This record gives sequence, C-alpha cells and structure tokens, in this order.
Amino acid sequence: MKIKDFILYFAVITLHWWFDNNLTFFKIGLNFAFISLIIINLTLSPLKALFFSFFIAIFVDFYSWTNFGLHCLLYSLISYFIFKIKKNIDSNSLFSRNLVFLFYYILFLMLYSLIYYLINKYSPFKWYIYFISPIVNLIAFEFFFNLFVKLYGDKKCL
Repeated sequence: MKIKDFILYFAVITLHWWFDNNLTFFKIGLNFAFISLIIINLTLSPLKALFFSFFIAIFVDFYSWTNFGLHCLLYSLISYFIFKIKKNIDSNSLFSRNLVFLFYYILFLMLYSLIYYLINKYSPFKWYIYFISPIVNLIAFEFFFNLFVKLYGDKKCL
C-alpha cells in the first residue's frame, strides 16, 4: 500500500461523514461510501478494491446505528461480484458505468432491506428512498468518478 492509498481511504471516510451530515435531498443523504466502493472497484486492482471495500464498510458499520457487519458483508460481496464481471465492463463508457452503478446500488438497497427486515422485523427505509436515492447517487457517482480519474490517475488497474 502506498501513502496515496491511505490518503484516499481517509478522504473517503471524511467525505462520507460530511455528505451524510451536511448534504441531504428529501432527507436522503449521498451514500458516498457506496459511490467510492463502485469507483474504486472499477479503477483499482482487485486486491486494493477488496481492501478498501472491507475497511470502508467497517467504518460505515461503526458510524451507523444498524446491525454491525451488514455493510461489511454486502460491500465485500458487491466488490467480489464487480471483480468477477470487471473484464466485461467498459469503464470508459458512460452508459455501462452508470448501468453497473444503478444495478449494484438497487441490489444493495434490496439486500440491505431484506436482511434488515429478517433480523429486526421492520423495514429501515421509506418507500421513496428506492426511487429518489438511486438517481441522486447516480449523479454524484458520475461527478466523483470523473474527479477520481483526474486526481488519482489512469483508469486502468493501478
């Protein structure tokens, strides 16, 4: 691991905390941890991506009030699935990148809600979160993906 990897990790943690507390749309905050999960999985090598996914999820689990370990499980699984289909994804294409993000974000929302419901017997989200949250996070994803590529370097595996 290089110094810029640790700087990236702490920047993701800080931005996730800031966006969650200060920037909301219809009581929906940007899920910056998930946005960075997809960006890092599309641009970095699989080992670095899994490392970041797991430790970002640990932070989100400590930060949130939900069941501990749920984010770690889902973020690690999503990171693994992206690794498996990464050779078939053209990350230079706007359409395929956004399609991957929307698919995995909606999958994350559904799996999170299902597991949370099975454990606690009530749903953690309101109905409008399933419709508004993917669109808001998709716009932020595209902005931060382009910013990441400009700041961090090439889009190939680093």
